[in-house]
Amino acid sequence: MKRSFDLDGLRLRDEGNVAYGRIVPFNEVATVVEPDETGHLISYREGFLPGSLTMMEQVAKKRGNLSFVGLNLDHEEGALRKVAYATSLEQRDDGAYAEFRMYRSADLEKVLDMLRSSHTGLSIEFTDRARPIVRDDVTWRRQVNLFGVAATPSPAYSGAGLVSVRDNEPEVGTPMLDEVQVWLAGQEQVDG
Repeated sequence: MKRSFDLDGLRLRDEGNVAYGRIVPFNEVATVVEPDETGHLISYREGFLPGSLTMMEQVAKKRGNLSFVGLNLDHEEGALRKVAYATSLEQRDDGAYAEFRMYRSADLEKVLDMLRSSHTGLSIEFTDRARPIVRDDVTWRRQVNLFGVAATPSPAYSGAGLVSVRDNEPEVGTPMLDEVQVWLAGQEQVDG
């Protein structure tokens, strides 16, 4: 299943290529339209309960990341559409937040521009781990397995989306290389 959320647009973080946002808002109800088992479109109201990503949060803490949860564009699959991987997941009172580390690629600047301007919503790809609760004509997700997140321009939920994106790499020096180059330059003068 796939669900989209939007939250105040996407903001890049101050250093590195990192996107951060609320992937699931808790206690927000949205109307979902999707195919049923027979392929016919059905419509129903749905929400995520607080704690519905507890298992995923525990996996992230145990492993140190959720690198198997990729961030792609518009739910398009394939290695070329995967633009980042999840480095953390945290649940708060208002929802579940994830941080994604961007992959370096020739299209990185374009992807960052898309995340800043057009693809500020987030959409999760998940399966139910526990049977949902139906209350007052709303299907409430209790516990889900997260296996992907997509940046999208048109999310189903208004309360989830990218909060920040960092787009400049921290400076990395090469002190040993610099020392070797100075030493080599000195050697050339001695030999010369």
